[in-house]
Amino acid sequence: VRQEATDSDSPSRSNPPIPTDPTYRRVPRIALAGGILRTCLRRHRIATLLQTWHGGGRTLARQIAAQAKLLHDISTLWLTDYAMEQSTTAEFYFLLTGERSIRDQRDFHDWLYSQVAPGGLLIVLLGTRGPELLLNQVAAVIRSYLDSRPNAMFLVVGGERLLRLRQHTNYPWLRLLPSVSFVDVPDLTVDEVTQLLMLHHNEDLLPHAALLHSLTGGHPWLLSTLIRNETSDR
Repeated sequence: VRQEATDSDSPSRSNPPIPTDPTYRRVPRIALAGGILRTCLRRHRIATLLQTWHGGGRTLARQIAAQAKLLHDISTLWLTDYAMEQSTTAEFYFLLTGERSIRDQRDFHDWLYSQVAPGGLLIVLLGTRGPELLLNQVAAVIRSYLDSRPNAMFLVVGGERLLRLRQHTNYPWLRLLPSVSFVDVPDLTVDEVTQLLMLHHNEDLLPHAALLHSLTGGHPWLLSTLIRNETSDR
């Protein structure tokens, strides 16, 4: 089944994609985001955020991009792999960039190289769901771009599929993502669970923050499900 998309589904790629539930408030992970920006991106120019399903990687990417802009005036270009393995080349590149005029690797190359970012450009790729061949094309173009732009950086958010892409048979990904770039997105701590409850005005649950952390492991999606259910039951 192909994923349908319209122009209205694709906001400006200088802005992060709107979260699935924009009304749900996320915990600011300032120290974590700053550490990744400082150690992975500013030092190695690559950050590979590995997350479990709905494990908070996209939220963390948004916070890293916000800090990059605030602290270093670095612009962000958002790429979103909403494609499926059965997607056509044109569908894949449209869903990736939001531009219908980008229909193949050459178009993507020209579009990426046309981006204007005097303070530097952070390229963020959310997800690796599309056809393997096309993802290899994207990795090759991004690697070439980084080689030609010393002030450019790349951040990718993914899970098991991303790990499977980084193998010797997929040379572009193997060379693009050095082992020093890998970061396992951590679950929320007890203190962060407490902050989350305060953000959602769940004062009744505050004494049970440690228990909620124990029951969920601090996993963002499990916590969000509990908080939404508790709010709807009020």
